[in-house]
This record gives sequence, structure tokens and C-alpha cells, in this order.
Amino acid sequence: MTQDTTKPIFEASRVWNRAAHRQPMPLDIPGGPHKGEVANMLHLHKDRLSASREADIDARLSRLEAAVAASALEEGVSSDLPVAETSSEQPADAGIAKLSARRSAVQAFALCQVAITQYEKDVGVYFERHVEFDAGEKRLLLDGLKQYDDDTVDVIVDFVYVRKAYLDAPAYGKMLREKVELYQVMTGRQATGVLLIAAGKVNMMEEWALPYIKASAIDNDVGLQIYSCDQLGFHPGAVSAGVL
Repeated sequence: MTQDTTKPIFEASRVWNRAAHRQPMPLDIPGGPHKGEVANMLHLHKDRLSASREADIDARLSRLEAAVAASALEEGVSSDLPVAETSSEQPADAGIAKLSARRSAVQAFALCQVAITQYEKDVGVYFERHVEFDAGEKRLLLDGLKQYDDDTVDVIVDFVYVRKAYLDAPAYGKMLREKVELYQVMTGRQATGVLLIAAGKVNMMEEWALPYIKASAIDNDVGLQIYSCDQLGFHPGAVSAGVL
């Protein structure tokens, strides 16, 4: 009787195929880094990246704060929350101090909120207001922010009150671009910016008006929306109550 060798030959072939295709075991390369050293190197690299990112954020915040401070000084107004300061008129009782916010600060902040509300109505989107991102002693302040849950890029609103035509300047678009880039570095999210202008005079709505602001929006790839104070239904009036 002839012996059936088909099965043993098949089994042997299968064993041979496994052996032929078996991946070789990894070998340690003499003089190469061990697992512990690799982990330490990765940890060190991660720390350096973190330190570099923090240094980048700090430098950007410093530049932005200087630019915003210079702009606010030139304008005489800011969209920051009004802060009560020591009043020039004090009570007779030396134990009692009188504090009051500057009229221009209160009016500019109110105008900012009215302008954002109007913009919300026009685009059908609601924004968080006066949003702060703190990094140590420095902060990124955004007048308005819309964050989306999907892949839609976030929207940052930056408000500027242009009281007079001479305040038209190319710096506004650049500052907003800085804020957008800094926001992206700090949060890891994509964003775009909208420059929201409240014009103190009706003639600032003319096509020829505010050329520097319009050019800065284009040059820095940010959106631009201009309202007159009449359109918003609110005009801050004089910067100082003393000139009323």
C-alpha cells in the first residue's frame, strides 16, 4: 500500500514558508542609543519646543501690547473694560476716596458693544465679548470671538473707534493680523479676523474715505466692516466731559 505523503509535504511547505517570511528580531546597534536614552532625548526635545513656543508667545504679546498701547495713546480711547481711577474731586473726609472711570473709556466701551451687536445681527452669528487669554503676566485681549466645533475657522473681531479722519492709519490691519497669529499659536486653532470700525463722521462712509484702514485690511488678509455712529444709533460725543 502506497503511503500518502501529501499532508506531510504540505505541512512542511507551510512551516518553510513561515520561516522564510519571518521578520528578523531587532538587534541593538553597538554604540547606538538605548531606549532610555531615546526617551530622554525626546523629552528634552519636547521641553525645548515648549520653551521655544512660550518664548514666541511672550515676544508676540510684548510687540502687540506695545502697538496697542501706542494706538490707544494716539486715539485717546480704548475698547478695554473701563477702570475706576482716583477722581480729581475728592470728598472732604480724608478717610473716603472717590473713584470714577474716564468718560471716554466708558463711552468707547459702550460703542464697541453696540457695534458688535449690530455686526452680529448683520451676519447672524453671536460672539463672546471681551475675551482674554493669559500667558503669565501678559494677556491677549479680543473684543469678540466666535469658536466653532467643526472645521470652520474661528472669527476674531477687533473694534476701532475712528473719531476723526486723521486717525486713519495702516496699523490697525497689522495689529489684527498679529492678534490672529498669536491666537493660533496660543490655542492651536485656525482663525480669521474682522476689523470692525465705528466712524465718527458720516463722510467717513464715502468710498474715498479711510484709505489706509482699507488698504491695511487687504494687505493683512482680514475682513473689514465699517459703520457710522449714526448707523449704530450711538455717538460717544466729546472725549472729555470738560468740553461739553
